[in-house]
Amino acid sequence: KGRFHTDGHLRMIYAPSISNVRDLGGWKTTDGKYIRYGRIYRGGELNGGHVATSGDIKRLRNLGIAAEIDLRIDYENGAGTSVFGFTTTAKTFYFANGNDCFPENLSQQECYDHWKSEFDLIMTNLRKGKSVYFHCIWGADRTGLLSMLLEGLLGVPQDQSNKNYELTSFSLAGSRVRGTQNEMYNVILGLSGANVQQKFNTFFVEKLGVSQADIDEFREIMLSPDLEDAIEEVSISEEMLPHADAIYDLSGRRLPTNFHRKGLYIKNGKKVVIK
Repeated sequence: KGRFHTDGHLRMIYAPSISNVRDLGGWKTTDGKYIRYGRIYRGGELNGGHVATSGDIKRLRNLGIAAEIDLRIDYENGAGTSVFGFTTTAKTFYFANGNDCFPENLSQQECYDHWKSEFDLIMTNLRKGKSVYFHCIWGADRTGLLSMLLEGLLGVPQDQSNKNYELTSFSLAGSRVRGTQNEMYNVILGLSGANVQQKFNTFFVEKLGVSQADIDEFREIMLSPDLEDAIEEVSISEEMLPHADAIYDLSGRRLPTNFHRKGLYIKNGKKVVIK
């Protein structure tokens, strides 16, 4: 019935049978850096109440996803099983078996243990150059809280993290409002630290037991000094080949020949910046 254009650098992933899939990359931090694309993805379940098609599973595999965090509970349909075939033995799969999505969870040891294990799995795979996908059912609340913790540790400001949480409202999961996330934020803001990022740092060190060395390494892997460097590789799909000299957005959509809007685009398989 219509269409709209969004400004900015958020990368949504087209996978119609999977709810709310998007790249954690593209967000700007308080110190002027950007979260790298293609490292961590968030979204909804791949089996259970919502079954992903083979085509959409292939889409995720083509993104380089090589590890999965399942945030569901054992009584939820499909929970604890990796559609990708990832395993705990290979340290490519973690099943939280929890409901870690409420402000009170930010003071519970069981939840601390979950988040520590999830962070450890993320780091194990990031060190190998592999990408990680984490999800609950809808990719909304449990997924949203883990996203908030990772974003806060990387230095994404609160209003931007709120936007990422609210974007779920565009999915079938329905409306998500920042008041809910702000309740969670208030718990973190009560910790020691000169700014929000340092308060998240305190949470990860003192509550979760993550070492400062691992936090520093996480930031080194995930952050880039500018958005152009945040994207390391660009490839041309078969659909682009007949029009290799055309300009495409970061989702691979061909743009009009007279297109001129500030941002980062693809031309001849290379990144170009329109200023």
